[in-house]
Amino acid sequence: LGAGAALLTNGFGDEQGPAGGGQAPPATASARPPLLEAALPTGWKPWYLTLPSSNGNGPFAAVEGCRPYELALYCWGDGFSAARIDAASGKVVWRVPYTDVGTPSTIDVRSGQVLVVGPASGDGLRADLIVLDRESGKQLWTKRMANHPALFFGGAVLFRDTFSAGALVARDATTGERLWSTPVPEGADCVPLVSGAVPYAVCTPDPGSRPTKLLRLDPENGTPEEVAQVKGAVHSLGIAGGALHLLVPDSGSGMSYSSLVTVDVRTGDRRTVPLPSRPDGRPASAGGLVVFVQQTGRVTAVDPGTGDRVWSRETGVDLLGPPTASEREGALYLSSYSGRLVALDLRTGAKRWQTAAMGTSTSGMQEGVAPMRTGGAIVTLANGSLRSVDPLRPHAGE
Repeated sequence: LGAGAALLTNGFGDEQGPAGGGQAPPATASARPPLLEAALPTGWKPWYLTLPSSNGNGPFAAVEGCRPYELALYCWGDGFSAARIDAASGKVVWRVPYTDVGTPSTIDVRSGQVLVVGPASGDGLRADLIVLDRESGKQLWTKRMANHPALFFGGAVLFRDTFSAGALVARDATTGERLWSTPVPEGADCVPLVSGAVPYAVCTPDPGSRPTKLLRLDPENGTPEEVAQVKGAVHSLGIAGGALHLLVPDSGSGMSYSSLVTVDVRTGDRRTVPLPSRPDGRPASAGGLVVFVQQTGRVTAVDPGTGDRVWSRETGVDLLGPPTASEREGALYLSSYSGRLVALDLRTGAKRWQTAAMGTSTSGMQEGVAPMRTGGAIVTLANGSLRSVDPLRPHAGE
């Protein structure tokens, strides 16, 4: 494996939650789970891919972001709007050049299509929404829009268009035909979300006393229905398992949080739990936990049902990105800006193993990218390159 060998290490002995009362036992090889999240792709072997730029920038490693879907990765980067990469071999199936200004920044995938949002102006305000056929990479349609993320729901594409008085807009995923447009609440910044085939929006007010609102949008005509509201500005962790998690910042400090609000997106039922440990760091939902990742490498897990800290660990690896969890494997995976992949025990936070870095970082990334699952394999992205490993045999392919 061209990027370097994986290193098996013991866990760091750091504190658990209030009920732990001491150090978690270090992980050992025998403690590793025997099951993968899913089967490895047929014919899979460890692979490492550096994809050269297609816009004349020479050997520059061009991949800047990816979205896994089934047994493939759909990536964007310098000089190309999208590329499909086979998860078993790391080979490029197709790649679509991107000749406009800037670099695409959003990608989403569904059964038949891939959508990409790429900037169309030097000021970054305008973008091209491009929808491709997933199998061939052939362009189906494209529309000029404000430069905001877009995502699929049902058979449509949902995005926020600030050129239409801040409207949320839906277009047919196959034809690009405009289906509906819904104005957002005045003075609010609305982020579109999807649960199943139903579109939602979390609308956060400008700083002040107005509440944050969760809106459910009728998939057929976009009519908004207020599901719930929370006082003031909050940090949204997105929708998972039919619930929206919102973190309330601690007014007394910068990056810490005082409480967690969970909203049932179907009924609007709301539950608030205090966070007595005042966790700080970049938050994310993973493996039934709320995980806080600090730039120093400390990772803290909180039970969203009680607000109690489950564990807190110093990983020894700084600038980690968002986590990816596998409850089946009982593991939490994080990757650093240099591609060093770290596996923590989901229950205790003990470190199971970590890989070597994917070379010295040259991409200017400030933190890692969330590890991606393609079948049972894990793919990490760093320095514009991709690496695929078996989480139960991270030494394979040294």
